[in-house]
Amino acid sequence: MQKRKLILLGCEGKSERAYAALLNRFVREASLPVQIRSLNLEHAGDPLSRVQLLLRKTRTDRKQYPWMGILLDSDQVQGGRSDSRSREACRLAKEHGINLIWQNPCHEGLLLRHMPRQDKTQPVNCIDAQRKLVAIWDKYQKPMNANQLSRRIGLEDVQRAARAELDLGKLLKATGLPLSTR
Repeated sequence: MQKRKLILLGCEGKSERAYAALLNRFVREASLPVQIRSLNLEHAGDPLSRVQLLLRKTRTDRKQYPWMGILLDSDQVQGGRSDSRSREACRLAKEHGINLIWQNPCHEGLLLRHMPRQDKTQPVNCIDAQRKLVAIWDKYQKPMNANQLSRRIGLEDVQRAARAELDLGKLLKATGLPLSTR
């Protein structure tokens, strides 16, 4: 039996953990020797606090994860990605091999880019993202679990979003899932 490659995915909240569970389904369906483990970083605050919390929580077992990442909402970065805490989060993540997966501006914005013909849509803020997502997916509510997500989002939709979102593409590549069906 082939040993599974462990991927650690730090998550801001329930929605992101459900998304990680959805990705795990696609990995299992493809019979890939990979497992995505989500790590709850919900109460950590800004991106720097989340990177620091991931490092604390994995202090003793970090080596078992050949790939680590954190789903982060870009709207939580005060002053943009260039402020000092954001720069420190990026520096610390790079130093420890943590991939930052920016959701622009938030998780709903990322989900929106999974929808047909929405892969280039860039909402101006989370309210705009939520409004645009609900206009297409009227049953959307936050948070959704993996079963609810799977009723609307398939692997092809994730691939569409990953082609538009380079950070998400890196996660998909780490799992071994193809970026394209073409």
